Amino acid sequence: MSMLKHVYTCGRTAASRWGMAVSLALLVLLGLRCDVARELGGVPATAPSIMPATAPSSTPATAPSSTPVFGYLIGYSNTRSTADAMEAIGASGYFAPIRQLKAGPQVLVEPIDNYVRHIEQALDAQITYAAENGLTPGFAYWMVGLAYQEDAAPTQEQTTQVFSLMKAIKNVVGEIPLIINPMSGYVDHVCEVAGTYGSVVAVALVDSMELGRGDRFNRIPAFPALAMEDTIDGCHATFPVYKRDGGLLAARIDSVLQRSPVRR
Repeated sequence: MSMLKHVYTCGRTAASRWGMAVSLALLVLLGLRCDVARELGGVPATAPSIMPATAPSSTPATAPSSTPVFGYLIGYSNTRSTADAMEAIGASGYFAPIRQLKAGPQVLVEPIDNYVRHIEQALDAQITYAAENGLTPGFAYWMVGLAYQEDAAPTQEQTTQVFSLMKAIKNVVGEIPLIINPMSGYVDHVCEVAGTYGSVVAVALVDSMELGRGDRFNRIPAFPALAMEDTIDGCHATFPVYKRDGGLLAARIDSVLQRSPVRR
């Protein structure tokens, strides 16, 4: 009896193992995960180390619904890249192509020998592009930026510089609305080029300009602050973030121009 029980048990175990082997083979043939096969075989499966995808930390990029008005762009590398990314979301026509935007010098709050000449050089290729394509500029957009700012408050010299820049911009672009925002801030890290307080001082300088603003001064919010994962090098944003900011910029330009009497 004991022998029969042993034979029965061994036969059942063999059949069970044979059936399990067939099941595992079928799972492999069906292309299922090997960890699932291991779990069915009695070995605990290890959960895959895949983090869920996360959406951008602010408003997604969307193309504007209205016909864009062409304008001049004044700023630095992040400003230009934001404008360039607008093409990728269908928000074309607001600015000249990136080749023209990069043709002139960057505009930062810093000592400049001749402010009007500096702005003329920064906008020269854009002005030529507008003339060659029959475009009448309806606004100028300026992102106020600084470099290597380690003081937490603007100096009197910086305040003078930013007002000199604003006056020079108005002299060069003429009687069109001026749309201004401060540079984006950074969270969880410091952008070496902007410095510890670049965005803080930029906000303070825009605040000071807004107090003495004229009819053509239109302030819009800064773009969302950048975490390290939003950048490629700690300073410059990734292309998806530039697209996000481009969508915000297009919507805010449209909003300003809807209440401005100066249109194309």
